[in-house]
Amino acid sequence: KKERAYLVAQNGLGNEDYVEQELNTDNVSRMIINLAARSSENKTYMKLLDKENYIGSNRSRKSAELISGLLTEAGLQTRYTPNLKEKEWIKVTLNSSIMPICVIKDMTMEEVMKDKETKKMVSEAMDECMKVAKADGVDLSNKKTKYLEYLEKAGPHKTSMYVDIKNRRGTEIDWINGAIIIKAQKYK
Repeated sequence: KKERAYLVAQNGLGNEDYVEQELNTDNVSRMIINLAARSSENKTYMKLLDKENYIGSNRSRKSAELISGLLTEAGLQTRYTPNLKEKEWIKVTLNSSIMPICVIKDMTMEEVMKDKETKKMVSEAMDECMKVAKADGVDLSNKKTKYLEYLEKAGPHKTSMYVDIKNRRGTEIDWINGAIIIKAQKYK
């Protein structure tokens, strides 16, 4: 009997746990992808924001390694990581710190990071997220400067949350900022 393997690539915290529960399976892998899209004149350009993407699994290492190899073979550099929790917290820290500000201020990531007021908001949001990550066992506090520099290099990119709002689609905010709030309440 062939067993199905599932891959979750949505932003946020705990997505793979939700899929495992909903599908009643433990063969779920999680992907942390660092890809951005930019559109101009009816063309969409994809840009890797990082050289590697990551896949891990709570219970299904074999499937995660297989999927990682297939994606790398297809040209999307992807590496299996046994430390998915850290990669997940890094990505959610970056996303939660800038995405809502881009939406509320109607700005690109570049504009947010060049503006003194909004850059300060990103920095403060990052501090709050890092406190929750640390309570959850992932200490990112010594990497804040690196993460702010990373966001400064993103360029005139519109976040996925911004694009979803502009196109009147649902967003991932519950999985990103909402999940952080739930974790924070757990550690009060």
